[in-house]
This record gives sequence, C-alpha cells and structure tokens, in this order.
Amino acid sequence: MKQTIVSVALATLGLGAVAAEFDPALQVLLESRLRAEEQPFCLGAVVVENQVSRYGMVCPEGSRADIDRSLFEIGSVSKVYTGALLALAIERGELLIDDKLAARVPPGTALGSWGGVTLRQLLTHTAGLPRLPGNLTITNPRDPYADFSATRLYAGLADTQPLAVPGARYEYSNLGYMLLGDLLARRAGQSFPTLLQSRLATPLGLGSTFVEVPSQRAADYLSGHDYRSSQGTRWRMDPALAGAGGIKSSLADLGRFMAAQLEAERGEPSTPLLKALRRSHSELWAGVSARLAYGWHRAESAKAGTVWWHNGQTGGFNAYVAFAPGARRAVAVVANADSDIADVGRHLLDPTVPMREPRPDEPIPQAKLQQYVGEYMISPGLMLTVSGGNGRLFAQATGQPGFELFEIAPDRLRADTADVQIVFRRGADDRIDGLMLTQGGRDTAARRVGEGRLTDIAVSQAGSYVGRYQLSPTVIATVSADKGRVKVGLTGQPTFEVYAEAPDRFFYRVVPAKLEFRRDANGRVVALTLVQNGQMMEGKRMP
Repeated sequence: MKQTIVSVALATLGLGAVAAEFDPALQVLLESRLRAEEQPFCLGAVVVENQVSRYGMVCPEGSRADIDRSLFEIGSVSKVYTGALLALAIERGELLIDDKLAARVPPGTALGSWGGVTLRQLLTHTAGLPRLPGNLTITNPRDPYADFSATRLYAGLADTQPLAVPGARYEYSNLGYMLLGDLLARRAGQSFPTLLQSRLATPLGLGSTFVEVPSQRAADYLSGHDYRSSQGTRWRMDPALAGAGGIKSSLADLGRFMAAQLEAERGEPSTPLLKALRRSHSELWAGVSARLAYGWHRAESAKAGTVWWHNGQTGGFNAYVAFAPGARRAVAVVANADSDIADVGRHLLDPTVPMREPRPDEPIPQAKLQQYVGEYMISPGLMLTVSGGNGRLFAQATGQPGFELFEIAPDRLRADTADVQIVFRRGADDRIDGLMLTQGGRDTAARRVGEGRLTDIAVSQAGSYVGRYQLSPTVIATVSADKGRVKVGLTGQPTFEVYAEAPDRFFYRVVPAKLEFRRDANGRVVALTLVQNGQMMEGKRMP
C-alpha cells in the first residue's frame, strides 16, 4: 500500500554517557520499510554502538511522534524489565533464583501442584504453566486483560492444569510473568509500578517509562492500530500484573535501557544496578526449542554473534529489543501498530539479515494451497494446523492465535503480523512431508502428521451463517458476511473476521478461539458453538 510518509524532526538527546544523534540513513531505511505496510503507523528505531545512539522515526502524513515523549506499549518486552528487577533483588539479597512459589505467594493461597515451582522456572518459561490463566475470560480481544486482576490470578492457580512437569521443557507463559512481577513487588513491599520506577526507571534516567501513564502525560500516549483496521486500541492491565506486558515507554527510553545493557557488559560493573543487569544476561536454560537468561532469549547471528532479544505485541503496538555483547551493538524498534517489526531490529543489528519483503499482491494458487494444508507436529502436544481456501493460507499453533501466510518464494512463506517464516519441506516423491518454522532467528522442524483439505467459502455459503445467536441471556453473537468473508461480533465488543479451517468451522486470529456452526437435517444453520480457554458456549439462532 502506498503511503505518504513524513519524517519526524529529531532533537539531540542526552543519554547518560551515550551521545544521541539523528541518522538520515536510518530515516530513509524506516521510510522504505513503512511503505511496505498496508496500514499507516509510526515506526521508530534506535541503534546504540560505540557510545553513540542513532535515532530515526517516521510517521504517516497527519501523525507525529516525539522521540523522547511519545509513549508506546512495549508488550512482552516488559518481561526483560521484570527479569532485571529479579536480578537486582538477588543482588540485594532479597531473593534466591531457586526460591519456591510456596514460600513467596500471599498467605492462604491455594497452589495445588504448583508450590514447588521456582523463580528460575518462571523466568525461563519452564514451569509448565499455560500461556494464559485458565480463569481468564476474554470479553474483548482488543483489550484482553481489562477485567482480570491479581486476586483472580491467585484464586485460579490451584485449578490450573500443567502443560508439562516443571523444569522439563519451554512453554511460553504470560501467566508465569504475571506471577513473577507481583511476587517481586510483594517482596519489596511496593507496588509493581513503584518498584519499576524506584529501581530501574529513575536510576537509568527513564523519564518516559511507566506502568500507569500520569495524567499530565496522557496526551503523549499514542493510539495503536491493528492490521484489520486503523481503529485505535490500548490495553488495560492490572498494574500488579504488568511485569508480563504492561509497560509503556518512549523510543529514547528504550535506547537508554539498551545502552545500559551494553554498559553492564563493558569491564567490571561499577554499580549494583549494572551488576544486576550483567547477571540478567546469564543463561539459565538451554533447551531444544529455546535458550534463555532473565527474560532474554538467545539467538546466534552470522555477523553479530550471540544476540539476546525479546519482542512484544499488544492489540495495537509492537516492540523489539536486542543486543549483541560481542559486537557491542544494541537496537530497539517500536511501532504503534501490531504489524511485526522484528525484521527491522534484526537487520539493524546484523545488516546481512534482510528486512521483510512487501506483501505479495497475487493470491496463492489453489493447487499449491492444497499441497500445504495439513497438521504438522512441532513437539508432543504442540501442533501447527495449516488451513486455507479462497486463495488464502493460515497457520495456527495449539492454544495460540492464528496468522495468515504469504508466499515470498517457492515453498517459503511468511506471516503477516508474527515474526515467523515457514519453509515447507518436500520428500523424494515431491510431496510436502514437513516444514521448518523460523522465529526470532531460531529454526524449529515440524513433521507432517495429517492431511488437510481446502475450505472455500462461497458467497452464498457465507450468507448462510448470517444471523444472531443467543449465547447467554446477556450475550448475543451477531454474524455478518461481506463478499464471502464471515465476521462475528459479541454484545458490547468489536466485530472480527473469522477464518475457515473446515466446513462450518472457523477460528479467530486475535485470540485462541474457535467457532463451529451446526446445521439441521435440511442443511440450515441453526446454532453456533464458541470455544475459548477450554470453555464452550452454544447459542441457538434467533428468529
């Protein structure tokens, strides 16, 4: 999509001992990258190298963003701040890395089988906890945590079913970091926002980093955009749980935070905080699917060497941070849109890594779609389902939102919003027998274990779903169709497109949820079932 791009004027910024300057070449690169996007948004980046920080920021015409004041949601990048806070608590003698959950939760908390889980396991996503709390009911996918609290988090722990034995394998868990951030704050006798300010933001000079945006800075809090529309969206989260993904920050502050990571690696750390940051870079888990430190994920780069990174995405923002200690380089990239921008960060850290190519205009041929669809086993219990129809291809991992795939080369596809590339693997008979999934610079092989079939939705078939379905006395699902695309809206919530994975079966891309329509003996749609977080809601079609 062609857009009118405007450059954002940059002032020279102080960054402690690190000089900060505007980089025209970086500005041109960001302008080029933004033109490849379908939706307009502000895109900014900072590169820290040789005690100098170089900045660039571009926005569509009519929008502005200030490098030092404009606030972006950084999503799961918050986890490395939480990891740094734990490393500092260990340096201060307040906690030990292998302290058990049973010794740190509020008195009277029912833990079930989780009492023996350690802080190390929470940090490294190896506690066996699910991605999200089992008692989290997402009533608005654009604001999924708005109605969830720390009280409900602890109340649901005992009933939470494990995905694996603690310490056995990597299972990414927002739930684990919600717990970890709150436990750190309780141990310090402070709220999590106060802990973040007193121990990280203030000492590092992060004057535009917050959990709760002050009223006097409300105008600096940008509106987000998603890939479905330009509608602004922001996430609300109980401040006690913000260690999993509730921090807001400016591009300049992210640059300061990343400069501190490099400073901690330069010689002998001179302060307790720098010692804690150095500690937070220590590898704690090396498994088949991931290697982790205190929130940081490890990857290897041809030019930069070992890289520690994390990305973050909310309903309308995206962020990526990474640093390479050996190359003495760090990067941070932000956008007020949920379109994936990690490729920009990887390219800035290692120029031999290409940035994402523009989305192809041509649909994938039907014959090729049929070759790709099927079930692919990533690991026991983790399946990637590839489905498609009407010239479009989708993938969805077990318990995760789905994403659309676009072909950028024969058998090579990339996701539209996630940091994912997939290369389908062919056997001796030229049939697809597996795939290689690349995310965050890490390759994971998956074996094809099941065939699939295309689900083409004709305009007339999409129209057969249109109607209102009573899911509960207060919740009605309203189904509409537009040129063969099916959309669903629940009472009081936005309307979202759903995507066919089989006849009469659809999935959401915004949350891990599915819909199935039921027909009577005459083939008329008479009901639908919504499945989310293991819960089922069935609604009959209303007259």
